[in-house]
Formats: sequence, structure tokens, C-alpha cells
Amino acid sequence: MAGFALTAVNTLLLHFKDDNNKLATMRFNIDVSETDPSGGAADAISTTAQAISLAALYETEIQIVAVNTDAVTFGDTPYGSSGDKVSLEFGNSEDGTITRMQVGTPLDTIFTDAWDVGPETGPMAAFLTAFLNHAQSETGQTLTFFRGGHRRRPPRLKRPF
Repeated sequence: MAGFALTAVNTLLLHFKDDNNKLATMRFNIDVSETDPSGGAADAISTTAQAISLAALYETEIQIVAVNTDAVTFGDTPYGSSGDKVSLEFGNSEDGTITRMQVGTPLDTIFTDAWDVGPETGPMAAFLTAFLNHAQSETGQTLTFFRGGHRRRPPRLKRPF
């Protein structure tokens, strides 16, 4: 893994697969001006990385990082356990694709009870609207509906609320 970046950088990910279908990823920090996975630093690094490996480079990816310069403000509403996550599922009515994501340390106010997400709660409703209007599935399909969400708690933390 590449070293810690002290300034804003984009991330170049090279995904390899060997002849036993074992996957490996190489990660590099590159300049924020680098956005084309088929040119510049991405091309130079991926070409030379492929030349030193028997595994096949099957995907080159650049993650563009946007730095939030706003002052950090923590919420003042109740938080659950820091080990909690909320698992959300979204669907696509065209091809039936299910997309799953997790959000760490969810606000207690997004749940209708101890475990189930309420899509109509203020902050959750706003997030769902933004997500469904802008996100896509891994196959590039538009996500069309929210299937549901549930609290996930690591086994060592499972206790009553």
C-alpha cells in the first residue's frame, strides 16, 4: 500500500487477477490533476506494473478525492454504539440489481425502532433522495427504490438498548 498522503491526492487502484482467480489490488496516491485512467500517471504506472507481474491487470480505477475544508461539526443528537452500522439496500427495477452499503455510527433518530430504518425520517429521507437521484449500481444502472435498512451490531456489542 502506498504511503499516507499529507495533501490532497487522487487514488489510483490497479486490480489484478492471477490464473487461479485470486485478486490483488495495488494502490497509489497520484496528483489531483490526474483523472484519466488511460493516460498520464495511471497509464505509466499500470503499464509498468503489468510488466512486472504474471497476473492480468483487468481494471484500472482512479478515485477522485474531494477535500472538505468546512469546519467539522459533530451532531448533538443521540448516537448509538460506535461499533454499530446501518446496512442499506437499494434496488433497480430494470434488471433486479441489488446494491448494498453500510454507514458507520448511525444516528438513533433514523430508526423506527431499535433495528429498522425509517425512510421517512428527516435526515434519512434527505439522504435517500440524494442517493437515488445521483448514485448508480455497480453495473451502471439507475437505482430506483430503497428496499430497507437495518442496524448491524458486532456480536461482542450485542446487548439491549
